[in-house]
Amino acid sequence: MRKTGFDSQPGRLAPLSTGDRRIALGVGLAALLIYLLTLAPTVTGEDSGELIGAAYSLGVPHPPGYPVWTFLAHLFTWLPIGAVGWRVNLLSACCAAGTVSLLTLLGIGLTRNRGAAVLGALCFAFSRVFWEHALIAEVYTFTTLFMALILYRCLRVCDEGSSTHLYTTALLAGMGTGVHSTLVLLLPFWLILLVHQSPLQLRRSLPHYLKLGVAMLLGTAVYLYLPLASLRNPAVDWGDPETLSRWWDVVRRAQFGFMVDQYPHSLPRFFGQCLTMTQFWLRDFVGLGALLGLLGFVLLGRRQRYLACYLVAMALATLLAAVYMQNFEHNREWLWVMRVFLLPAEFITAIGLIATFAWLGENNKNLRGFVVGLGVALLLASLMHNSTVNKRGDYVAEDYARNILASLPENAVYVPVADHQAFPVLYLQVAEGLRPDVTLLRKYGYLDLAAVPGLAEAGEAEWGHFPLRRHDPEILNWILENTDRPVYLFPQEATSGLEASLIPTGLLLQALRPGELPQETPLSALTWRNLLPTHPVADYSLSLIQYDWATAAARMAFSDGDETAALEHVAAAADFGHRESAILHNLGVLCARNGAYGHAASYFQEVLEQSPENDAVRSKLERAQALAAKSGA
Repeated sequence: MRKTGFDSQPGRLAPLSTGDRRIALGVGLAALLIYLLTLAPTVTGEDSGELIGAAYSLGVPHPPGYPVWTFLAHLFTWLPIGAVGWRVNLLSACCAAGTVSLLTLLGIGLTRNRGAAVLGALCFAFSRVFWEHALIAEVYTFTTLFMALILYRCLRVCDEGSSTHLYTTALLAGMGTGVHSTLVLLLPFWLILLVHQSPLQLRRSLPHYLKLGVAMLLGTAVYLYLPLASLRNPAVDWGDPETLSRWWDVVRRAQFGFMVDQYPHSLPRFFGQCLTMTQFWLRDFVGLGALLGLLGFVLLGRRQRYLACYLVAMALATLLAAVYMQNFEHNREWLWVMRVFLLPAEFITAIGLIATFAWLGENNKNLRGFVVGLGVALLLASLMHNSTVNKRGDYVAEDYARNILASLPENAVYVPVADHQAFPVLYLQVAEGLRPDVTLLRKYGYLDLAAVPGLAEAGEAEWGHFPLRRHDPEILNWILENTDRPVYLFPQEATSGLEASLIPTGLLLQALRPGELPQETPLSALTWRNLLPTHPVADYSLSLIQYDWATAAARMAFSDGDETAALEHVAAAADFGHRESAILHNLGVLCARNGAYGHAASYFQEVLEQSPENDAVRSKLERAQALAAKSGA
């Protein structure tokens, strides 16, 4: 009979049998089955389109370039089944299932309790954010898989009987820096654990430490992929890292460095951000699961104090670093982004949950039924709570991009504002080969000067290699003046200096030169396999597409002189945007530009109620109120 109970040797996993490995494999396959049943069939919102495009073309996605993920995802694009988007989504599902299997092995090795390990691993498998990212093309399940693999090897490495395994694990840890920036932060943790796991004679050897450091450094050589890929001029080449300085800018995420200091740092703000992340953590494990996971480290600490403290420190380090580095605002976009930075801490929480299940049922037959019931109840609660996590049959992002491309004439220049307007189009062009004649001018967050012949030579010295948005009007005016290419864009503040008339057509605005004829694309001509919801939704990307459609309908109605219909669409857009201040401000501007000054004033007033210190909006409110009084609107 298999012995149960925590392993008493610090930093060690109990020996694993073939049966243990079969159970872990079975748990991973069970999770994979559910992931496959809910997997997205194609590109989704978020960074999906850009990442798939980079994988398909062996290019460079957004900083820090994710070289390890990109290469592995490229191999998945070779699969002979499904759309290219589905194949890369499948990678996320397989990585998630692999993480669940490794978590099961870790749980069995730490507690010698198979049932506890299975229940805890499944609770993590179907926690909300992890499940969501198992269904789409993203880097986060691969990150947790790599983290689980390195942790497993670190805890097993002293049983292997060879120092070679220490160095190969250190090499793997170095490669992890090319998986996600989170694993860069964990490098010191891996080094500490590897040193702790080394035999006593090696801990007294300076060459041993040098070898571990050299192995980690060799692992980071995966970043040499970036300039080699960029030199091929792939379809996705974010940051153009062909020179040493641009390569280093991509690796250190210089383009996103503003996040650290764009908002003031303060202790009250930091504590508020930590509280928000704690609320996410509680929600993802249905509250009770998170608290039982926390209890598990208290219990684990009674048998393996070093390991318990180590894991808690690792979880806190990833969480606090993410909060400090992102310094996020409490709006929907930021909160949607920040959830993923909890995944390493939630993986570690699941280890604690396993420890709690094991302790409750340890050597107490009367409690074992209760533990099984509690674990099953938590698992069912998680499945029910997260039942909306289902991307099967979701074609909204792809259809949105197809509708954009279908409304563009031949050889058009398309200028999106936000990622959700750019990345699905990028996917269709790169991976599906649609509309190569269309130039996607903003696919990297900045306008790509190399995309239009002559543009870089004309103004790169003034605008820079990666132009800031304040240069958008100058760049677009150059295209309008020096080419005859049709120009289409989404509304944006930066184009207020554009020397062209902006005419609504479909989801877009057409920039009309003098004498150029407008192209009419009615919204009724757009086709959708999934009807857009008519009520506000929690999914951030879907809500942005709802908002774009509603504002496009409002612009078209204003243009047709139907103010009543236009204002109805504006009101719907405000709800789709969850009445956030930036959304309300844009709708106020739209109403003001079309003479609905009273409605503009009401939206500006609502913005001021959320942000009383916004003097620019206060000035717009006063002007709208004056014009409304003058016109009687």
